[in-house]
Amino acid sequence: DSMLNLDEALNAMAVSDARRHEVVMLRFFAGLTVEQAAQVLGVSPATVKNDWSFARAWLLREIDRRAKSTDQGPVPGEHRGGGM
Repeated sequence: DSMLNLDEALNAMAVSDARRHEVVMLRFFAGLTVEQAAQVLGVSPATVKNDWSFARAWLLREIDRRAKSTDQGPVPGEHRGGGM
């Protein structure tokens, strides 16, 4: 469940904030330093640091929210159906 919650949260971040999603991909999954990620993205290291801090907090909150919603049923307004 935790891996599914992480995947869903990352997908939501990709839609809502593409640059911060990319920072997570570069820092966490690719293992790049702040400076390396900044160079890849063409932004300052300070921007990457800010995005990284925000993204970690956002992901933790989103994962927690999703974990609670699976314990208590669907979150109001959230579509959890399959198919069309």
